[in-house]
Amino acid sequence: MDLEQVNSKHGDFTRLLLKTPLEQFTSQLWEAFQATACDALDFTNILTEIENKARSRIDAATKLAKQLLAIFNNEPVKAGKTIITSHKALEAIKQILIEEYKAFGMHQRQMTIEEAEADLKDWRNNKDTEEWIREQLDFLADEYGCTYEEGFYISDEDLDAFCTDTSNAEYYAEGFTICEEVTPEQVEEAIRLNSISNKAGKKVQNTKLHWLILEIRRYYKGNHNKDYRLIFDCMDLFGLIDEAMKKDWDKYDPKKLNIAKASYIKSLYKQAVRYESADTQQILVARFKGIGLEFHDTL
Repeated sequence: MDLEQVNSKHGDFTRLLLKTPLEQFTSQLWEAFQATACDALDFTNILTEIENKARSRIDAATKLAKQLLAIFNNEPVKAGKTIITSHKALEAIKQILIEEYKAFGMHQRQMTIEEAEADLKDWRNNKDTEEWIREQLDFLADEYGCTYEEGFYISDEDLDAFCTDTSNAEYYAEGFTICEEVTPEQVEEAIRLNSISNKAGKKVQNTKLHWLILEIRRYYKGNHNKDYRLIFDCMDLFGLIDEAMKKDWDKYDPKKLNIAKASYIKSLYKQAVRYESADTQQILVARFKGIGLEFHDTL
């Protein structure tokens, strides 16, 4: 699409985001979708830069973890050519390394589905879980036939159905991490996982859609099926969805079509988020500013 065609979609785009968690970020996302639809960026180079920075971070984290593991295993620690033997000095070094290790997030792991199911089952005793459920039910009110108001009311039957739905447990698990005790075994496992993360994978397709997903996730990290369908419809509005694939869906009933939309975007999310880390997000900011196109609303 050229810029004029893209700008003609402004009203439809705004309506799609109306009364969704993305509505408050309409202005920022409008620019991101414009840049993507106009092919205004070298998306491959942007993602390569992000990936290289992420890999460099992984290398630094792994090096630090190996130093910490060496102290845990009572291996010789040198200061220049001198081996440090002072227990007090070694303990001080270990504590410094542990703090740096935690700063890298190496002590964290993804919550398991089993842990998520247990949290949801015991939601009444967990304020964080209850808050998460409140947010989801606000967004899913139409699916559960309930009204979300400031007092947070939903029938026990609907609440039980929500909390026992496997897809909700999967979604919950994706949004939470577990902080583990830093032990030799935990450090060894973190090194192993970092080694896997640092291996080059197959060439990524749809780089501009990956970039767009990362932009969306700067503002809202939702990854429920309803989120995926919303993102699909936004991308489709700008002609970013493969027409041949959509043609295969022509005979789908509405429910099957919604599943297909959600599955397609979910697969893109899984590929895109591997570029995502706190240390690389700054690369994504304002990439399309000052390139000579009038990206703000010109209607």
